[in-house]
Amino acid sequence: MINPGEMNEKITILTLNLAGSTYEWGSSISVWTKAEPLKCSQSQLSSRRRPEAKSVKFTMRKCAISLDKAILWRNQHYVLIDIIENEHMCYEVTAVLMEPKTCILQTTSVSLGSLNRPVISSEASLTFPGYLFEKYSRSRQKKPMSLIEMYFTLIVPAAVELEAGQTVEIEDGTYEVRVLRLADDLKNEYELRVRRDA
Repeated sequence: MINPGEMNEKITILTLNLAGSTYEWGSSISVWTKAEPLKCSQSQLSSRRRPEAKSVKFTMRKCAISLDKAILWRNQHYVLIDIIENEHMCYEVTAVLMEPKTCILQTTSVSLGSLNRPVISSEASLTFPGYLFEKYSRSRQKKPMSLIEMYFTLIVPAAVELEAGQTVEIEDGTYEVRVLRLADDLKNEYELRVRRDA
């Protein structure tokens, strides 16, 4: 039997909400749980290998929780990777510590300016949370300067769909969407590229 006194950690279950053109995590319900640290790799979230991450098993009474939600515990954000019902009629939820980054999809448009010359402008069309991982980088010689190309994996909720060639602002960088690597009912995984002077 589960000792109710062991459920002494309060968590908030987060739901992804859309308001206008912005997706963001919002509080849904708060529940008491038993929290147990685990050794678990982020590779369970993504098709690519990831470094070791902090993982936790939360044991809680049955509630409105599913894999498309997230958990806020001790002011840290956890992504859900597994939910099972144990023999005590409780949920055991495995989650990985991953802080989401604010991503802004930029849409480019062309209009005519003075003298009927085309003017290219960009504006934010969608804001959403994403999880960014560096994959690899390489140098390319481009006279008279050399460039460093850095490749990243971006994991976003399934509701967010990007296209190759689009640009995404993430914190202080601008990233080009290269290709969709993985898609399922819960998430989309994209390869991004950013170029910087060496």
